[in-house]
Amino acid sequence: MPIASPITITRDCPRGTEQVTLVDLRAVEALIGTFTSALDAPPHLQPTAINYARALAELRLLEWGAAA
Repeated sequence: MPIASPITITRDCPRGTEQVTLVDLRAVEALIGTFTSALDAPPHLQPTAINYARALAELRLLEWGAAA
């Protein structure tokens, strides 16, 4: 069963409690890879590739928000 990412938990610490956000690193690496590929695209394709990467990142954030 996949886990939503990011997940925010509250934990005890010496000064009381703190909120910690845990992120599925593979999901973040995939998004970074998409942006890196967009930047490496030929100049005439970069605007389209960057728009695709932005849309994919926005979709992923919406999925994370819905699953949280």
